[in-house]
Amino acid sequence: MESVSVRWWIFFLILIIALVVTELKIAPPQVPETVFFILLDDKGNPVEGATCKADMEQNGKTWEKSFDNLKVTDVIDPYVYNIPVDKGLYVLTTDLKSPREFSIKIVCINPDNQGVASKVIDQDHIPCDLREGGKLLVC
Repeated sequence: MESVSVRWWIFFLILIIALVVTELKIAPPQVPETVFFILLDDKGNPVEGATCKADMEQNGKTWEKSFDNLKVTDVIDPYVYNIPVDKGLYVLTTDLKSPREFSIKIVCINPDNQGVASKVIDQDHIPCDLREGGKLLVC
Protein backbone atom coordinates (compact mmCIF):
# COMPACT_ATOMS: atom_id res chain seq x y z
CA MET A 1 0.00 0.00 0.00
CA GLU A 2 2.82 2.39 0.84
CA SER A 3 4.62 1.71 -2.46
CA VAL A 4 1.53 2.82 -4.40
CA SER A 5 1.36 6.07 -2.40
CA VAL A 6 5.07 6.75 -2.93
CA ARG A 7 4.71 6.08 -6.65
CA TRP A 8 1.86 8.59 -6.88
CA TRP A 9 3.91 11.23 -5.05
CA ILE A 10 6.87 10.64 -7.36
CA PHE A 11 4.60 10.82 -10.41
CA PHE A 12 3.00 14.02 -9.09
CA LEU A 13 6.42 15.58 -8.41
CA ILE A 14 7.69 14.71 -11.92
CA LEU A 15 4.51 16.17 -13.42
CA ILE A 16 4.95 19.45 -11.53
CA ILE A 17 8.61 19.73 -12.59
CA ALA A 18 7.66 19.05 -16.22
CA LEU A 19 4.97 21.75 -16.12
CA VAL A 20 7.36 24.32 -14.65
CA VAL A 21 10.07 23.55 -17.21
CA THR A 22 7.52 23.71 -20.04
CA GLU A 23 6.22 27.08 -18.84
CA LEU A 24 9.74 28.50 -18.68
CA LYS A 25 10.46 27.32 -22.22
CA ILE A 26 7.16 28.55 -23.68
CA ALA A 27 7.10 31.96 -21.96
CA PRO A 28 10.59 33.41 -22.24
CA PRO A 29 11.42 36.50 -20.20
CA GLN A 30 10.12 39.68 -21.78
CA VAL A 31 11.87 42.98 -22.32
CA PRO A 32 9.98 45.85 -23.96
CA GLU A 33 11.77 47.25 -27.00
CA THR A 34 9.14 49.95 -27.57
CA VAL A 35 6.93 51.73 -25.04
CA PHE A 36 3.74 53.54 -26.08
CA PHE A 37 2.70 55.89 -23.27
CA ILE A 38 -0.79 57.38 -23.53
CA LEU A 39 -1.09 60.64 -21.61
CA LEU A 40 -4.59 61.73 -20.62
CA ASP A 41 -5.75 64.73 -18.58
CA ASP A 42 -8.17 64.57 -15.63
CA LYS A 43 -11.14 64.48 -18.02
CA GLY A 44 -9.72 61.59 -20.04
CA ASN A 45 -8.71 63.73 -23.03
CA PRO A 46 -5.36 63.11 -24.74
CA VAL A 47 -2.61 65.60 -23.84
CA GLU A 48 -0.46 66.80 -26.71
CA GLY A 49 2.83 68.67 -26.44
CA ALA A 50 3.89 67.23 -23.09
CA THR A 51 7.54 66.57 -22.30
CA CYS A 52 8.13 62.90 -21.55
CA LYS A 53 11.42 61.35 -20.52
CA ALA A 54 12.49 57.97 -19.26
CA ASP A 55 15.37 57.01 -17.01
CA MET A 56 16.42 53.49 -17.87
CA GLU A 57 18.73 51.19 -15.99
CA GLN A 58 20.22 47.85 -16.93
CA ASN A 59 23.39 45.99 -15.98
CA GLY A 60 24.48 48.84 -13.71
CA LYS A 61 24.23 51.42 -16.49
CA THR A 62 21.75 54.30 -16.39
CA TRP A 63 20.70 56.50 -19.30
CA GLU A 64 17.96 58.97 -20.13
CA LYS A 65 15.88 59.06 -23.30
CA SER A 66 13.15 61.38 -24.52
CA PHE A 67 9.87 60.17 -25.97
CA ASP A 68 8.72 61.08 -29.46
CA ASN A 69 5.31 62.74 -29.66
CA LEU A 70 3.63 60.95 -32.56
CA LYS A 71 0.20 60.06 -33.76
CA VAL A 72 -0.65 56.39 -33.41
CA THR A 73 -1.09 56.08 -37.16
CA ASP A 74 2.52 57.25 -37.67
CA VAL A 75 3.76 54.11 -35.96
CA ILE A 76 1.16 51.34 -35.97
CA ASP A 77 -2.41 50.54 -36.96
CA PRO A 78 -4.43 51.47 -33.83
CA TYR A 79 -7.24 49.11 -34.78
CA VAL A 80 -4.92 46.12 -34.82
CA TYR A 81 -3.48 46.98 -31.40
CA ASN A 82 -6.73 48.40 -29.93
CA ILE A 83 -5.21 51.69 -28.78
CA PRO A 84 -8.07 54.01 -27.78
CA VAL A 85 -6.60 57.36 -28.82
CA ASP A 86 -4.92 58.82 -31.87
CA LYS A 87 -3.37 61.80 -30.04
CA GLY A 88 -1.45 62.10 -26.78
CA LEU A 89 0.68 59.09 -27.60
CA TYR A 90 4.38 59.18 -26.74
CA VAL A 91 6.75 56.58 -28.16
CA LEU A 92 10.02 55.39 -26.64
CA THR A 93 12.55 52.97 -28.10
CA THR A 94 14.14 51.49 -25.00
CA ASP A 95 17.43 50.03 -26.32
CA LEU A 96 17.10 47.32 -23.66
CA LYS A 97 18.88 44.13 -24.63
CA SER A 98 18.30 41.61 -21.86
CA PRO A 99 15.17 40.81 -19.84
CA ARG A 100 17.21 40.57 -16.66
CA GLU A 101 17.16 43.40 -14.15
CA PHE A 102 15.89 46.37 -16.10
CA SER A 103 14.08 49.45 -14.88
CA ILE A 104 12.21 52.18 -16.76
CA LYS A 105 11.04 55.29 -14.91
CA ILE A 106 8.73 57.43 -17.05
CA VAL A 107 7.88 61.05 -16.24
CA CYS A 108 5.67 63.32 -18.37
CA ILE A 109 5.00 66.99 -17.68
CA ASN A 110 2.01 68.71 -19.29
CA PRO A 111 2.76 71.65 -21.60
CA ASP A 112 1.32 74.12 -19.06
CA ASN A 113 3.46 72.58 -16.27
CA GLN A 114 0.28 71.93 -14.30
CA GLY A 115 0.36 68.15 -14.23
CA VAL A 116 2.82 65.31 -13.98
CA ALA A 117 2.33 61.65 -14.87
CA SER A 118 4.76 58.91 -13.95
CA LYS A 119 5.12 55.17 -14.19
CA VAL A 120 7.79 52.74 -13.01
CA ILE A 121 8.35 49.50 -14.91
CA ASP A 122 10.86 46.78 -14.11
CA GLN A 123 11.37 43.07 -14.75
CA ASP A 124 9.13 42.13 -11.81
CA HIS A 125 6.46 44.83 -12.19
CA ILE A 126 5.02 45.58 -15.63
CA PRO A 127 1.77 47.51 -15.02
CA CYS A 128 1.02 47.95 -18.73
CA ASP A 129 -0.20 45.77 -21.60
CA LEU A 130 2.53 43.61 -23.14
CA ARG A 131 2.01 42.85 -26.80
CA GLU A 132 3.99 41.27 -29.62
CA GLY A 133 5.49 38.69 -27.29
CA GLY A 134 6.59 41.36 -24.84
CA LYS A 135 8.38 43.58 -27.35
CA LEU A 136 5.66 46.23 -27.32
CA LEU A 137 4.40 47.88 -24.14
CA VAL A 138 1.26 50.04 -24.08
CA CYS A 139 0.70 52.19 -20.96
